[in-house]
Amino acid sequence: MFCKSRWYTPLAILLILCFLCVPAIAVMEDSATPMDELAREAVIDPNFVLDSQDNARVSRSVNMRIAAERLSVSSDKFSLEVGDTVSFNCAYSPSSAHIDYGVIAPDGYFYCYKNVTGGHLDNTIRVSQRGTYSLAIRNNSTSTVSVSGFVHY
Repeated sequence: MFCKSRWYTPLAILLILCFLCVPAIAVMEDSATPMDELAREAVIDPNFVLDSQDNARVSRSVNMRIAAERLSVSSDKFSLEVGDTVSFNCAYSPSSAHIDYGVIAPDGYFYCYKNVTGGHLDNTIRVSQRGTYSLAIRNNSTSTVSVSGFVHY
């Protein structure tokens, strides 16, 4: 005999919604750019000064002011395994600025999307090295740039 309470209806709806969300997460992961397809360059560049900022947080939110022609590297480090992803969802101003953004990998190189314009940093990197990473953003413009948003890894 069935009980008169309908506790199973909300549970069934929740399970159906969970199964519908799994393909969306898989599609997001598949759109990640493999690290080997990004620009790769030495971190120390004679045209830029390394500017490590304590106020840059990699774990969730990013709030940075980056001086003209500077590379800002987060002092927060995070460990990743091969195949893990780093997703950027940030805005910057002025939107006319040219920005390079990505990660400093365990091999010491800056893997980045280069000369991005338009005010948005919205890509995902799939890493190919196991180890410790840092977030890095370079301002290639002649004025200070403000960056805010989120990074997920």
